[in-house]
Amino acid sequence: MSKRYWDIKAKAETCEIYLFEMIGKDYFSDEGITAKQFQSDLKALGPVSQIDLHVNSPGGNVWDGIGIYNILKSHKAEKRGFVDGVAASIASAILCACDHVTVYENSLCMLHNPAGLCCGQASEMLKVAEALNKVKSSLISIYRDKTGMSEQQISEIMDEETWWDGYEAKRHGLADFVEAPVSMAASIDLSSFKNFKNIPARLLPGNKGDTMEEKTQHERVYKKDLHLEKERVAACLAIGKEFKCEDVANQAILEDWSEDQLREKVLSQIKNKKSEPVTLFMGSSGEVKKGLIPARSPKYFDLFRGANYQEAKESWGDFLKRVTLDIRNETHMEKIPSSGGFSVPVQYAATLLDESLEDEICRPRATIWPMTTSALSIPAWDSATHTSNLFGGFAATWTGEGSTAIDQKGKLRLMTLTAKKLGIWTAASSELIADGLNFEVSLTDAIKKALSWFLDYAFLQGIGAGEPVGVLNSPSLIVQTKETGQLSSTIVYENLANMYARLHSSCHKRAVWLCNSSAIPQLLQISLALGAAGTHFPVLRETDGRFFIFGKEVLFTEKLPALGSQGDIVLVDLSQYMIGMRSDVFLERSNAPGWHTDTLSYRILLRADGQGSWDKVITPKAGSTLSWVVTLQAR
Repeated sequence: MSKRYWDIKAKAETCEIYLFEMIGKDYFSDEGITAKQFQSDLKALGPVSQIDLHVNSPGGNVWDGIGIYNILKSHKAEKRGFVDGVAASIASAILCACDHVTVYENSLCMLHNPAGLCCGQASEMLKVAEALNKVKSSLISIYRDKTGMSEQQISEIMDEETWWDGYEAKRHGLADFVEAPVSMAASIDLSSFKNFKNIPARLLPGNKGDTMEEKTQHERVYKKDLHLEKERVAACLAIGKEFKCEDVANQAILEDWSEDQLREKVLSQIKNKKSEPVTLFMGSSGEVKKGLIPARSPKYFDLFRGANYQEAKESWGDFLKRVTLDIRNETHMEKIPSSGGFSVPVQYAATLLDESLEDEICRPRATIWPMTTSALSIPAWDSATHTSNLFGGFAATWTGEGSTAIDQKGKLRLMTLTAKKLGIWTAASSELIADGLNFEVSLTDAIKKALSWFLDYAFLQGIGAGEPVGVLNSPSLIVQTKETGQLSSTIVYENLANMYARLHSSCHKRAVWLCNSSAIPQLLQISLALGAAGTHFPVLRETDGRFFIFGKEVLFTEKLPALGSQGDIVLVDLSQYMIGMRSDVFLERSNAPGWHTDTLSYRILLRADGQGSWDKVITPKAGSTLSWVVTLQAR
């Protein structure tokens, strides 16, 4: 039996794996390690928390190599890779399964195109070529995920059969750490390299190694290259910080751009970038945060699909089932230590929050601010009175030629959104859960409806203590007085006209009426008698299933107080209502609340806040006070 140069052994909870030979079985010598043998030996060790993979291999069978990669990649243990000598061909791909890789200065890593033999007709050779191209695509995706390089870069590197020493492997992202050189492990048959075209001289038969002078020269080159690389990286990071383009700087570091190339790229972006306005909202003095703008879309997906976004690798249904079974996948889900829940991937949180937008009143019409911290300060104008100036200090004077203009200063204040936690509960029977598709549809529908209802209710009636300050509790709310002698639980034409007159003119374009559904009979009875014949025109008009009063859409909802209560009808420009949304959404399940009824309870947690951007009503130059939100006194 031939000598074996691979080994898997356990020390406490650490597993040491030595890949010191060919990947896959050699047809003639029977040497090498197959994916099947690798899986069998690893499984025999039982649970381990750490795997140390030592590699000194020329590569081998690509199918066994990809199999070993997938076995390691899916293993829950922390994986550390070490290149003790050479990681060539498919052996370098196996390394990419490790969480971090350590190489030595004199280690070698090699990437090249897959190769194969074929004997037969042209059609058979074409099939082999097609298969090799597919294998190359698989390898490119493995290297891309590890190094962060583009697929085009990796393809070119593979085409050239590229060999990297320790520093080059780290610079290209294949390795994470470089350590002092060690003696090259001597377990590989050098004949394994006979088919490679760019073999480093140190691996060729008969090479006795570097002389002392050559070693000294190599060390000088290493140190010089390392020093230059450190300077290049530092320069790129400084440029990124100076021009606030860290993402471009990181790209420059990965793709070996020079400092001049990076500056040229940054200048090009600055020239092409269109200026974004700073949005200030009407509303005591404070500083303005430069460049602070709200989101262009209320959709959660548009708010939080940033540079770090990753497509989830499982369906929403599979995600729900794993939450139900409490199966954790640390790659895709983050446990909340305090509650034991699961972090919902962005695309699935978007499914819930964006589809519920259709049934919501406030979020689709409000101004949305994405929050990356627990609190967000937003600049707003202090604009309580227009009797002598605007925005707390702007006044106008006409001056003659050569006259001195009066210095004008507007006042700004900062309003702060502080994320509050919203927890929504629902339950499902064991029978429904076992029903597969029906369970997924039912739970998803329940979550969407609950999100829509409770978010809207908080944004409309929240009191501000541990929840948003709702529209009806805004300090700038105007309560229009009822008519003298007006009957209880009624709405009359004068109420509507007077409410409209108290709405600030800047809000007319986007204003809507919000009414409790119990107000519908009253609104349907209001009409205007015109002409001698006394023709009656209804105030509540319907067009294509939508209702309007004075040209403004009417939205009926149960989330307002009942007819006759203050707040049963509201005229509001919701674009003046600020909503802050955090990206983190969590889902958890428990059988404790419903153990006696054989049900599972689900809770979804998200964090948000909301308040009006006006801290006071506006006193105009002439007339009654005005606001963005007007309601009717209790009757």
